[in-house]
Amino acid sequence: MDVKTQNKCTSREFFGKINCMNWQSFISLVQEKSDHVFFISSAKATDAIGETMSALLNSLGGTVVIGYDRINVHLTGYNQTDQWIDQFIDSHFKNSDISSTFLFRSNKKILLLDVKKSHHHYPYNGSFYTIQDSKITAFTPTITMSEPIIVTTDYPMKSTNAKPTDKAIASVAQQLSSINSLHKESPPVTTNNGFNLRQKKAIEFIETQGSIKNKQYRKLFNVSHKTAHLELAELVKQNKAKIVGSGRSTCYRLPTDASASVETSAPPTVHRSQISAYLDTHSQLTESTYADEFNMDLAQAINELDSFCDQGFLEKTIIDNEVCYVKSRQLAFM
Repeated sequence: MDVKTQNKCTSREFFGKINCMNWQSFISLVQEKSDHVFFISSAKATDAIGETMSALLNSLGGTVVIGYDRINVHLTGYNQTDQWIDQFIDSHFKNSDISSTFLFRSNKKILLLDVKKSHHHYPYNGSFYTIQDSKITAFTPTITMSEPIIVTTDYPMKSTNAKPTDKAIASVAQQLSSINSLHKESPPVTTNNGFNLRQKKAIEFIETQGSIKNKQYRKLFNVSHKTAHLELAELVKQNKAKIVGSGRSTCYRLPTDASASVETSAPPTVHRSQISAYLDTHSQLTESTYADEFNMDLAQAINELDSFCDQGFLEKTIIDNEVCYVKSRQLAFM
């Protein structure tokens, strides 16, 4: 593995030159929108990593960043061994052109993968992926007589450098057909406003329920964690939703301008005296604890806590990477 380097480069220069990355150029990379730079918060999301690398190999190449949550702007860190990623690449993308290095910050390390476009199609766990409209999408490659068959350990075919026979092509086509028929996740159907039907239904769900979480999205539409994350993130990107809370309390709500009238029309159901009594025995109050303690859903809890902050009764702070609320310091001087 490569180590941290002190060479400086811009985020544009970084593409294909991960060895020149430092923290400033990494921040530029985060801020710069690119269809071929993908952020994955944890190395435990192996399917997300595999699908992303397959998509980049099968399209124009690009960069995978593991250990940084771009949506929540949070440094999560890469917690696997240095050898783990080498073994992962060798197992699923043998002979591909993928280089890696680490960037260190705040006693954590970020893994950076530079994925070069392949001349052949690479699958991950039996499915092929590519990038369409900035999204990772499954697809069925067209196999020609002049295209060698690329094999990884996760794809059941015999390795050969010779041109495939008609029988081999028919066999591959049959395998791909079987893979597609077993794929549980239904393909997205795009609506007139550019969102798919799942995203449209999610907006309706937020309008009626107040909020939606990744877990609820997955359960409602029978999709993977990665699909739910990408489609919810797209709603945020298009200003159709906003992220509130953090960690397990993270949920998605309507943007402030679309829900301001709803938020201001409903006063808090919990009295200050109840919160004061709670904070007399606890150092802080989280959004999820507030919802559980006073028997309400998370969206209502966040509304009420924000209202108390607007009144100057509570202050919002971050403790151990989680949004917390404490009594306002102004009250100490009253």
